[in-house]
Amino acid sequence: MLVIGQNKTAYGLRKLEKPMDEVIQYRTFLETSGNYGSFFEKNVDRYTKDGRPFLTTIRAKQAYALAFAADEKFMYTVSAANRVVKNVVVSKFLISERKMSSEAYIKPSKDLKLKEKRNLKDYYVVGAAVDGDRILAYSREYSTLLSIDKNSFEVKDVYEMPLMKEPHSLAVSKDKLYVLGFENVKILLYEIEKPF
Repeated sequence: MLVIGQNKTAYGLRKLEKPMDEVIQYRTFLETSGNYGSFFEKNVDRYTKDGRPFLTTIRAKQAYALAFAADEKFMYTVSAANRVVKNVVVSKFLISERKMSSEAYIKPSKDLKLKEKRNLKDYYVVGAAVDGDRILAYSREYSTLLSIDKNSFEVKDVYEMPLMKEPHSLAVSKDKLYVLGFENVKILLYEIEKPF
């Protein structure tokens, strides 16, 4: 499991093959069963390494990253456009080095057809997940799922999604999407059939 704060500080949890080092355990958790540890603490010196890397961006430096996804090799952040950064930015980070390997504004593929008066700058992405060779990004604005090529950052397809209460976060399985929502003081889990 990997998560990110709006300030682009990442945190990850993984199942361990052997018990966690006690110093790293104390630094990471007050208490643990010993079966899980920080995703970023692999083969590191117990006194100097930080298990919560800050992901530095260039184009999205003055934008919040509200969506985060990862595959085996890379982590991806998707920023929310604002007054200063007027485009949605995808940043790609090599997990082993925690350094950015590429970053770009999302752009439409030549075959993409958006609804009239819509622009990619208008989408407000609040959840993302990697699905094969694409990043699925859920936009709260227009209740839309964007399918973004994870290498070119081109938006290949756009899918209309059902309305949800305060959606955030996205996970994907073989045939379903999972979106968290919030209403009153309750967290909601939406389970949606993949639209493709």
